[in-house]
Amino acid sequence: MLKLKGLGVSSGTVTGPILLLDITKDSKQKAISEENKNELDRFEQALKRTKTEIKITQDKLEKQGIKESEIFNAYLLILEDEEFTGTIRTLISEKNMGTEEAIKDTVQKLSTMLRGIKSEYISSRTKDLEDLGNQLIKNMTSEIELTESETQPSIIIAKDLKASDTLRLDKKIVLGIITEEGSPISHVSILARALRIPAVVKCQNILDQIKHGDIVVLNGSTGEVVINPEDNLMWF
Repeated sequence: MLKLKGLGVSSGTVTGPILLLDITKDSKQKAISEENKNELDRFEQALKRTKTEIKITQDKLEKQGIKESEIFNAYLLILEDEEFTGTIRTLISEKNMGTEEAIKDTVQKLSTMLRGIKSEYISSRTKDLEDLGNQLIKNMTSEIELTESETQPSIIIAKDLKASDTLRLDKKIVLGIITEEGSPISHVSILARALRIPAVVKCQNILDQIKHGDIVVLNGSTGEVVINPEDNLMWF
């Protein structure tokens, strides 16, 4: 048995098996045919698809009465911002960059600038920018997959989760969420509260402490996490 302490961001106590998500790895790129190498066209297609996915997500949340759907307004504003999309287009057309490289370069530079602003809220919005970059790239590549099969209700554990990652999870199999990074105002925290999923963030080094088959108890109010409790009783 091992006890860890993180930051509780969505109340509730749950016990269950773990499901590790590897959402930081790059998705595998699809082969690009000779006639499909127009990088600007690839970007425009990915941009259109990403906007459509975000609007669909918003609609689903609004139909459930979840006001946090407004989070994605910021995503759409970024995608419609000429400073963001225009920079990517310029890198592709004038610097001869590939679409993925242009997106990554633009996101990295803007994220660095935001991190320099002395505001937790503004600096934390770098996650939005990085999330959008990943979504744009994903929409030109294969889907990011889970490391384990979704076969039973589980507690999701990951380095971090972005808003789009959280919403792609099936609520029927998500008992709770634990991440090594994050904050009370990160989108994973806000959405976990809206969806009433117990969650703990900033549980440092938990990925080094767990293995497939472990059972975890988490308290989303206190931030306490127990790996492989000695009995089946609730610990909190």
